[in-house]
Amino acid sequence: MRRRRRFPLSPWVQSTRAAASSTEKASTTGDAYLYGYADGMADSRSTWSENVAATVRAELARRRIRAAALMDVLQLGRTATYDRVNGKIPFDTAELLLVASFLGLTAEELVREADRSSH
Repeated sequence: MRRRRRFPLSPWVQSTRAAASSTEKASTTGDAYLYGYADGMADSRSTWSENVAATVRAELARRRIRAAALMDVLQLGRTATYDRVNGKIPFDTAELLLVASFLGLTAEELVREADRSSH
């Protein structure tokens, strides 16, 4: 049984949801389309963040460290940590610095490796 909302949605939220449901493209590109990002920009950003995540996974595997060890380092829950490690959510700068330090690398080395793997 669905709960009723206590407060009505704002007109902006209603119009955004209506646009998202009526536009096929919005459902395929997600929030990037709704908030006005160009398709290419959203794609390149997600590809780069996926490359960073792949680099982090590779470094973890190279050192035989489980991704769960990053939960303590990042001070995040399991889902949030795994979403970053799997590339669903990009690492922010502070998180990247923490992960690099944990792995005995610099953030520059991680980013350079991610850039290398994207070419």
